[in-house]
Amino acid sequence: MGSGRCPRNSAAEYVSRCITRGALGLLVTLTISCRDEVPSEPTARSVSSSVNAAAVQGEVPSGETVFAELSQKVPSASGFFFDTQGRIVVNVADPNDGPSAVLAVRALIDRRVIAVPTGTTVPVLWRQVKYNFAQLSRWRDLVFDSVFTSGPGIESLDLDEKNNVIRIGAQSSRVASAEGTARSLLARTGGDPSALVVVADAGLRPSFLPSIGYFTWTTLTANADTVVGGLAIGQNSPGWTCTIGFTAEHPTWGQGFVTASHCTSDIWNVDGRVANQAWGGTLAGTEVADPGPWNCGVLHLCRRSDAALFQRGAGKPLVRGLVARPSGIGQTGVNPSDPYFVVVGTSNGFMGQQVYKLGYWTGWTSGTVSYTCQDRNLTGIWPPGNIRTVRCTNESTNADHGGDSGGSIVLPVGGPYVFLAGTTVGPALNGAGTGWSTISQIQLDFGNTLNVTRATTLGAPTTSGSLVGSNPRISWPAVANASRYHVYSSTSSGGGAYTYLTETASTTFTDGSYTVMATSSSPPPAPWVAYYVVASAPGAFSPNGNTVYFQRPAAITATIEGQFEVRPNEGCYWTASASGGTGSYTYQWTINGQATGGNSSQLLYTNTGSSFTVGVTVTDGSSTPSVDSRAVSVSSGNPTCGF
Repeated sequence: MGSGRCPRNSAAEYVSRCITRGALGLLVTLTISCRDEVPSEPTARSVSSSVNAAAVQGEVPSGETVFAELSQKVPSASGFFFDTQGRIVVNVADPNDGPSAVLAVRALIDRRVIAVPTGTTVPVLWRQVKYNFAQLSRWRDLVFDSVFTSGPGIESLDLDEKNNVIRIGAQSSRVASAEGTARSLLARTGGDPSALVVVADAGLRPSFLPSIGYFTWTTLTANADTVVGGLAIGQNSPGWTCTIGFTAEHPTWGQGFVTASHCTSDIWNVDGRVANQAWGGTLAGTEVADPGPWNCGVLHLCRRSDAALFQRGAGKPLVRGLVARPSGIGQTGVNPSDPYFVVVGTSNGFMGQQVYKLGYWTGWTSGTVSYTCQDRNLTGIWPPGNIRTVRCTNESTNADHGGDSGGSIVLPVGGPYVFLAGTTVGPALNGAGTGWSTISQIQLDFGNTLNVTRATTLGAPTTSGSLVGSNPRISWPAVANASRYHVYSSTSSGGGAYTYLTETASTTFTDGSYTVMATSSSPPPAPWVAYYVVASAPGAFSPNGNTVYFQRPAAITATIEGQFEVRPNEGCYWTASASGGTGSYTYQWTINGQATGGNSSQLLYTNTGSSFTVGVTVTDGSSTPSVDSRAVSVSSGNPTCGF
């Protein structure tokens, strides 16, 4: 391998020159560029990477702030989880605290801190456990500072609220030594060594997809009019594929989206990577913010999340607070009649809670949260050296595959509405399930500056319809504080699904694509075309405006009338009977596919003695043409047609 340094060019050359044939099977676990690679794009401005490590390591992990709040009100409380029946079970070390702990958790539900489906009543139970939250969190922090970050071999660390223990995941060869070291530490510092469980575990591997299989036919929609969460993104040189986690508004960068940092050239550092919506296709966005890590131990670099912010591509419509919605669980194609989940809040989710994942390859999957606030090492990142630790990640039972990296993690709360929970990092626990960065950790990395929910702070446009000649026009009064308007359209022939048409600063829009006859506020008889408008401003959107319908001319129906059994060499008339459309018809007749006759509703034709086919196409210049054809039998035994 020559000097052993990574080549200063593309990841493809790195793969061809730096990976031996025996190691090619590891390709899908490697990021696509080297640390000392010269970026192919200009370096963009970055979020400051200076972090006060002491303050970070001394803070309560964001995934446990709810448990900390609960323990302040109920000192013996030790977190809670959803059981297999969908009930919330709260832990208390003192059984006398059970009733007050239940009331405190119910208050969290009322405040929407715990995301549950609207209109449902979730039972809350309590159970007695051995340790309270203060004990477990203190012991976990000791293990993190003295064992987890002391070198390689320890892959994960978790305050396991369901089992009321500190769970350590270690490489198989390190399980015994990790357990001995950690138990000794707790014994020396006044802790309880029996509160530790050490298991064989793997690191959190990224699930980006290299160039192979890029945008195959089985993907979640890869190219869409509007950028929303859950859609595939990638680049073909060097080839990679990931998924948009969520769209957001940033005070400096404006509209953009978040995906996994390991999908960029230089993990946890701004490199200006661009992301397209299809192979060589439309620019979806450019990386503009990717906070740097802090040194958190021997050869350990820590960050709260594995997330990077991309600024939207110029002229590319992007809507905050929407996530692509496939037709059903296990599906990868967006549902044309119900295309979006709507983000109405944020929550990391709690153990046992139902969670949806939207990913490039696996599409829409449903699972349950299996671990919360785990510190996990991110493996498979090139070049080797510092261990990259992602703090306070969650894990769920959702399936994962290459290309899902960055994908949306959401909690269903009824109908199309969801709470945003995080973004996919990769398969965890040796591939069983998905590991993800939580939304609270992502927000902390970006200084709590990302606005992610569907904004309806602007008034909805009040739209009216009129005709300009024979084309539809919609108009609306200016919406206070709005700067742009987004027009959506649907047709009866399209099944009623709306598609994005355009973005404009004007308060009118004329569509020259259709000929229409009248306008109405409710669906007229088919065919019709309909429109609605959404107003926007930096950081805000309106609800959908009212829908305006336009009656389109009915489809033309043409039928050939006449005699279809005639004698040889006989001249006969055929008539095209037409209806629908605008009524100003043009006729084109054919015999055996060859044009004949003039622009008339009747055709006179003398046959040559052989059977033939007579056809006609009727148009009006705006409606869908109608075609009819009939076989004509020629025989001396047939009746005369009268001419």
